[in-house]
Parts: sequence; C-alpha cells; structure tokens
Amino acid sequence: MLTASNGICIAKDSITIGVNQVPVAGVSAPQSTICAGTPITLNATSSIAGVGYTWFVGQNMTGDFTASPTFTPNVTTTYVVKVNNNDCIDTASVTVNVNPVPQVTTTTTPVCAGATATLVGTPTTSITGTTYNWSNSAAPNLGNQLTLDVTPSATTIYTLTATAGICQSSSTVELVVNQYPQFSAGPDRQICAGQATILLSTDTDPISGVTYTWSPATGLSATDILNPYAGPLGDVTYYGVATANGCSTYDTVNVITKPAAVVNAGPDVILCPGVASVTLTGTETSGLSGITYEWFPEGGATVSTDLVTQVSPSVIARHCR
Repeated sequence: MLTASNGICIAKDSITIGVNQVPVAGVSAPQSTICAGTPITLNATSSIAGVGYTWFVGQNMTGDFTASPTFTPNVTTTYVVKVNNNDCIDTASVTVNVNPVPQVTTTTTPVCAGATATLVGTPTTSITGTTYNWSNSAAPNLGNQLTLDVTPSATTIYTLTATAGICQSSSTVELVVNQYPQFSAGPDRQICAGQATILLSTDTDPISGVTYTWSPATGLSATDILNPYAGPLGDVTYYGVATANGCSTYDTVNVITKPAAVVNAGPDVILCPGVASVTLTGTETSGLSGITYEWFPEGGATVSTDLVTQVSPSVIARHCR
C-alpha cells in the first residue's frame, strides 16, 4: 500500500507482488555406462508441474526441450537440464560414461572342397583387454584367436565377435568352397593302327565354366573338349584334367594300338564250265601271331577260315574258249 498526503488530503494505491516457487530439478539415466553409439534416454524431474526443460552439454544447448530426450553419445558426456518455472530456475546434471566399441574386419580366400582355409580377423581399434570369438550357424565357439583354420565341406558364413567390457561388435565373412568336377577319363580303348576312337570320358556333375585339358596332344582331334577322338600310332596314356574355379580333377585313359594284319587274297581266278572248284591262296605278310582268317563271297556267309582253301563257286563269272 502506498499513501500520499498534503496535510489535508490523502491519496492511496496498492500493488500485489506474486512469488513464484523455485522448482527442484532432478535428472537420471537408466544406465550409468553405455557403449559408444548406443542411444540412451534421460529423464528429468521437477517438484512443480508445468515447467519448461532445456538441455545443455557444457554451455551449448542440445536443442531438446522435453523431460525425456534421447541422446547417442560417442564419448563420456555430462548432460545438464535447466528447469524453468516462470524464470525461477533450477538445474540438475547427469554424466553418461561411454566405453569404446572394439572394431574388427574379417577376410579369407576361396578353397576347394576338402582343403583348409584360414580365416583372418584384423582389429581396427586398440582397446586393452579385447577378446575374440569365431562362430558359425552350427557352432557358437570355434576359436578365440584372430586367425582360424577351418575345413568346411560347403560354402559357410563365419562371424568374428570382438568384446571389450560391455561392448562388442562383429564382422562376417563368407568362405566359398568350390567343388571338384566329377570327371572320369573313361575306360581304356583299343584300336587298330590307322584307326581312331572317341574317348568315353564323363563329367557327371558339370560345373559352370569347367574346362578340359588333355595331354599329350599326339593323335588327338582336340585337347580342350570332354570327348576328343584319339588315333595314335602306338600305345599312349592320355592325361585328362577337368578344372572349375581353380579346382582340378585328374584321370588317365590308355589307348592301345594294335598293328593291322597285311593280307592279300591273291590274283583273280577265272573258271571254265565244268570246273567245280578252285584253290584260293591268300598271304599275310605282317608277321603277327594269332591272326584268324575268313573267306566269304561278297554279301555271303563264311566259307572257310583257312588262309589257303578250296571253294566251289556256284556262278561262273566268265566263259572259256
């Protein structure tokens, strides 16, 4: 109340002063320590409802104005919340401890089925006490070293997990296992000198991109196909190789060349009427043993198996004077 007087007259006026209550601020975090890059939601409280919140890191505003903002710190950070009730302000703070996350990369190279491959892990961070563990879908604990030798039968994905305290990360690598071609050079073949035969090689499960190589090239129609023709002058062992994705299957086949008999049926013979038979005198000059002989008229059945034989033709081919 304010009064003013000139000795006779008195004037009065009044003013009301409102007193705002100062809020009591509080703040909490669900965890005191997190891993770098992990979101965390902080919770501010006030003893008075209807207040405003402003968040700071150091002297810098974060741009958050709610009671429960979410932050993703990469280093240990202290967050300050300012609680405002009509310019009556209180502050509270909380420190979020941030541990670094160990990082690792993984590499390997493709192998053929049955071969051993080496998985290699390479740390890209240096954190004391970091541990490692290899795993795949079938086995959770394959080894705790940065390198691991494995021999899978099929293509497999491996995971290397790096752990430092409460923080961990992982890296995966696919180990490609290439299968061998199901190649066979086929059965041995036997030919007569001057002839050729096809090699009956097979590939029962052909893989895309498979290539074939034969050696030696002697007597072969081609050296880069599955079934070449072979006509060597003598006995030859051919080596066949089928290769797919760097994996090769080897096999051999023998081509045995038999020398050919050299036979001469003798000079043509002219029979006159009344002559019932004629002696055919054949000769064989190769000198080979075990040769068999067969005489037969063209288009007819065998009449003798002797080199020299007597036959009685039923048709006289010429007249005699």
